[in-house]
Amino acid sequence: MKNIRQTLFCLILLTSILTVSCTSQPSDQSPKIGGLFALTGYAAWVGEASRDGFIMAMEDADIQPPYIIQDFQSDLKTVAAAAQKLIDTDHVSVIIGPEWAEFGEVIFPISLQQKTLFISPWMTFGYDAEKLKYYLSATPNERVQLHPLVQYMKKQGAHKIVLVYSNNAWSFGNIQIIKDELNQAGIQVLEEFKINDEDKDFRTEILRIQQLKPDAIYTAIATDDGQGTFNKQLFELGLSYPMYLPYARGGSHVFLEQYGQYAKGVVFPAPKPYKNMEAFARKYEERFGKKPSAISAATTYDMTTLALQAIQKGASTSEEIRDYLLSIKNYEGYSNTITFEEGHVASEEVVIKQIHGKNPSILSE
Repeated sequence: MKNIRQTLFCLILLTSILTVSCTSQPSDQSPKIGGLFALTGYAAWVGEASRDGFIMAMEDADIQPPYIIQDFQSDLKTVAAAAQKLIDTDHVSVIIGPEWAEFGEVIFPISLQQKTLFISPWMTFGYDAEKLKYYLSATPNERVQLHPLVQYMKKQGAHKIVLVYSNNAWSFGNIQIIKDELNQAGIQVLEEFKINDEDKDFRTEILRIQQLKPDAIYTAIATDDGQGTFNKQLFELGLSYPMYLPYARGGSHVFLEQYGQYAKGVVFPAPKPYKNMEAFARKYEERFGKKPSAISAATTYDMTTLALQAIQKGASTSEEIRDYLLSIKNYEGYSNTITFEEGHVASEEVVIKQIHGKNPSILSE
């Protein structure tokens, strides 16, 4: 009996030792990755694509570090709170997200104060190097797209133009670049109209535009509903002008689905489909049963994959992951050939597109 007790004791002790041995290096000791995406609200069409690209990259990776996804609800206050939770509570080493400059404006000071690396799937406005120390973008500076758009405007005979834009960070940045490009091209800005996100009636601005008799209108309205309402009211007033949009609106499937009938002939710049994008679209559709709703699906996949590569090679802190990404040269991703320059992926090829209902076509390359 004594021998049996001793044997049982030894077995229990051995089991305890094995359990401690197996759990002494738990998975949550690995560097954690955070996903910060707009899964609800007006930017959800982009955020959902980003989340899907993130999940695909995690599934395809050779390593499986823990990850946490937060929905920032397309809200400026929520994006800050969600970011702080990922840093302070979840202790992530790198955060993929958020999308767009208005949310980037909120995150810049957090990234610098906390020294935590954020990688935006889609942030096109350029900032100084200090702001971008811990904030990288998977897309080029917006000037890459706006320069050829302004050159196209000039070829179409635009000499006088009006600008309509929202009272937010992305719109301000976009307008700052386009005004510089217009000035260099010798195109006069007759007047600027700044609107608020909650505005629903643009008829006063439209009637003023009619008085100005511009050759064209350029709008950088921050939401699909705002842009769509502006186009719809132009249509209802029987007015038609050559109109130009940034890619964020012209490339939005939400805008095209809901308001494409009021945007016939509208022109916008877009990234030329990268050679690997078709393969990614097929891969995405096989996984989710639908086509990607935004370029952020592919850019998020690429950025998450590179962050995972950094971790696999031994990087564990934000600084180490950032240094690895900045050392990348000409990485063949699904979204682009990736080399970082001044915080952004360096470049892309651009095409000029025109809206015909829900289906834009390429005008020039």
